[in-house]
Amino acid sequence: GGAGVELIKLVNEIQDDLYKMMAVIGAGLKCPKGVAGIGESDVAFLEKEIMKRQKAVGELRKFIRPGGGELSSRLHIARSVCRRAERSVVKIMADYLFTEKLTESLKYLNRLSDLLFILAYGLKK
Repeated sequence: GGAGVELIKLVNEIQDDLYKMMAVIGAGLKCPKGVAGIGESDVAFLEKEIMKRQKAVGELRKFIRPGGGELSSRLHIARSVCRRAERSVVKIMADYLFTEKLTESLKYLNRLSDLLFILAYGLKK
């Protein structure tokens, strides 16, 4: 239905952003020609999606166990992978003695893991 199409569009946009991030990191922190790195607008996009979906799931007042249906479980796994990627970016930043080019990528991964949690929790309800 409509919610499924909306989720597919959201995932496609996130995948495009992750490909941009991988291109920058894979190119030794230099943006390849024609590729814009992750920017403030990309982070703002995720924050908007979080706010939109946060209203639907309501306020969380208890510990949430991962699980539910298959899609919810897969989103929780994606969230775990996203957190691991976030830690990897922190390590890259430490190894390169901090780099401004990854600041927005780090924010993006942090917000993405929050969005994945909200999406998974929303499916479980």
